Amino acid sequence: MSKHLRFGKLLSMLAILLTMSFAWSQAQNLSSEKQLLTFGFTTAANSGAALVSDVTGVINQTTKTVAVTVPYQTVVTGLKATFTSSPFSNVYVGANPTGVLAVSGTSPATSYAAAVTWTVEAENHSFDNYVVTVTKAAPSTEKSMLSFQGAWAKAWSGSCTPNGVFLQTEAGAFSGTAITFPVPYGANLDALSVYFTLSTFATCDHTTATAYDFDANNDGVPNSVTFVVTAQSGANQSYTVLPVVGTPSYNDNLLSFAISTANSVVVDNGTQTITAVVANSATTVAPTWSISPYAHMFSTDPRVGPATEICSAASYALTGATTTLHFWIQGEAVSEVSHYVLTVTKAAASTANDLTALSATYSKANSCGSAYTGEIVGSLGTTTATFAVPYGVTTVTVSVLTKSALSTSATVVGSTLSTGSTIIVISESSASKTYTVTLTPAAISASKQLMTFGFKQADNASYVSWTAASTYAGVIDQTLKKVLVTVPYNTDLYRLAAYFTNSDYSCVSIAESTGALTAQSSSSTLNDHSNTLTYVVTAEDGTQERYEVSVAKSAALTGNDLTAFTLTGLVDCLGATYSVAGTITGTSIAVSVKNGTSLTAVAYTLTSSASATVSGTSPANFSSPVAITVTSQAGVAKVYTVTVTPRAANAEGKLLTYKFTAAANSSMGGADAVGTIDETTKTVVVWIPWDARTAVTALKASFTLSTNAVMTHSEDTPVLQVSGTTVNDFSTPVAYTVYPESCTPTVEYFVTVKVTPNTSTGISAFTFAVTACTTGCPLVNKIDAYARRIYITVPYGTNLASLAPSVITVTPGAT
Repeated sequence: MSKHLRFGKLLSMLAILLTMSFAWSQAQNLSSEKQLLTFGFTTAANSGAALVSDVTGVINQTTKTVAVTVPYQTVVTGLKATFTSSPFSNVYVGANPTGVLAVSGTSPATSYAAAVTWTVEAENHSFDNYVVTVTKAAPSTEKSMLSFQGAWAKAWSGSCTPNGVFLQTEAGAFSGTAITFPVPYGANLDALSVYFTLSTFATCDHTTATAYDFDANNDGVPNSVTFVVTAQSGANQSYTVLPVVGTPSYNDNLLSFAISTANSVVVDNGTQTITAVVANSATTVAPTWSISPYAHMFSTDPRVGPATEICSAASYALTGATTTLHFWIQGEAVSEVSHYVLTVTKAAASTANDLTALSATYSKANSCGSAYTGEIVGSLGTTTATFAVPYGVTTVTVSVLTKSALSTSATVVGSTLSTGSTIIVISESSASKTYTVTLTPAAISASKQLMTFGFKQADNASYVSWTAASTYAGVIDQTLKKVLVTVPYNTDLYRLAAYFTNSDYSCVSIAESTGALTAQSSSSTLNDHSNTLTYVVTAEDGTQERYEVSVAKSAALTGNDLTAFTLTGLVDCLGATYSVAGTITGTSIAVSVKNGTSLTAVAYTLTSSASATVSGTSPANFSSPVAITVTSQAGVAKVYTVTVTPRAANAEGKLLTYKFTAAANSSMGGADAVGTIDETTKTVVVWIPWDARTAVTALKASFTLSTNAVMTHSEDTPVLQVSGTTVNDFSTPVAYTVYPESCTPTVEYFVTVKVTPNTSTGISAFTFAVTACTTGCPLVNKIDAYARRIYITVPYGTNLASLAPSVITVTPGAT
């Protein structure tokens, strides 16, 4: 017995030794590596710290120190570090492994106003401490204005303003710290917008994309404005900005001239004459034209005395066979005036008096009161007009009547014609031609066919629960004269209104058991279709055809599915309502809503299988899952569970992309104008093509925002913006407010639209006028744009002193 006890104790001691040996072996296998391998700060992890670029620290593994230099403006009181460490190690902020566990790029946010101790703990729980010191770099001393642009607006004043306000952006010219930029004569100096860029980290006492008054004295003479640029270090540099006003435009050109009612119009810019030929019967003309920008048109010479401006499309009386009208175009420089003479000649009176096309409508009722109408094209002979009309029609009404140009007729659209009526056509020269009208009736109709038959939901909505707009068409056997219509299982056959079509001029009735006929109206008359009914079609000539109509019910539907579920009436940050669709998986419906949404009484809509019934009423309390039962027409039920889950609070409200697309803005010329977003200053700059400058007051922006964010135009009454749809005026900077899903905090962005300057200055056409020149007149042989030379050949002996340029065509926008 004692031997057994001694042996048992020996086994127990051996087990303990083996356990201790295994634990010691496991400890020996745990890693002792505990180095901080990399350490720094990224802009992605520190969006609110004014960290403009990623920075990497220098790690001294001997002294266990980390030195990080950050840009001067960095806010060091709440930085999140990005780091790596030895495999299987943990990293803490604080001395020894008792600090806060750190997650690279995420947490914790730590102040580095003083040195901070970090701890790296190995897998075997040994550790090393690192001291992290963050030093700010020296502030930038750069204080330069790198680029400058001025934008002007100039109205085209006067009684006629065909082009409204011109807008253009001009590049500034630097001469040391003096900046000048051109503006045209007459531009509004009280509100010139400026756009500039500065050295990195520099600021200015004026804001870019803002209008400034460059005429403080209100005397029309531009004065300079001082812009003070301050470096990050606090050093200042002043710039003086001065607009340079150009001279008035000397352009007094007639760019186009037309008379829509004229047979021909010829414009000779060389002699400044216009000839037009109009019909002999014309009494007025209304010319349309376009002239040089900022020029004006007058009917008298404005240099001689007071003159009234005349506008395109004004009407002028013709006083005889030939009428002469005068037009004076005065340029913005009032000394420049061109004089055009318009001669309007009446053509010889036309002798044409033919009827070229004639159509008419007719109306006819059948014996049961149904009305029929139609249109008939007349057959025209040399002096006859014949209409083939239905039986019983004795009059028609003119619907189309065309005749020789410039001729007249007392018969017009709406006139009534019958056999023996006459149509007289009188030419412009008063010669007349008479057409005699004949109506040729067809034979009485013997047609008596039932062509279509069935039932529509719209005709029976009060008595059946069919799907909206559904139609159940019957199958007609024209040989056996039988009709079969299949309708849904739940149809009440005792009260149905049938729709049908039948032969023209025939009548439809039902044959009663007594032999009497009951008149029927398509889509209107109610009948009991639980038994076969006999429909009788009576032709216009009194003959009849009988159809046996049977109505059968289809089998009950077995569908009991929910195919769509949507929460409605949810309220967004602007107080407007919106909807959220649920995701259906099997019999589970999941709906995600924004954080803070009240779930106690939420309205919903759903779509289910045809003819199925659904339990529950809207609104409902979705604070906990809600069961909805769908029962098929055949009586089989299915239960769906709706779970509504609020999302985590989302306070991100950023404008991610911004542009004017060619698809939404035809003025873009086929290419998108993509904006540059400065997230630091919350500004957006978009450059649009020169040719799109006049459309700047009505552009549609396309944009993307943070998830579930919305954006409004920042006005007293915010206007919700719809990407690619909402129109805004960008002649001045536009402010937007972006609301995150959480509604706060809001972010305001300022969008400035700039016009790409037009750099084209080439002359594309140039002609001379020579007094008394009839043959061999001046010829422009060549325009050499590169050498800025125009080569002209003139007849031998031409007095060169008499040459005067009459037409100069320049690239659009150039002067």
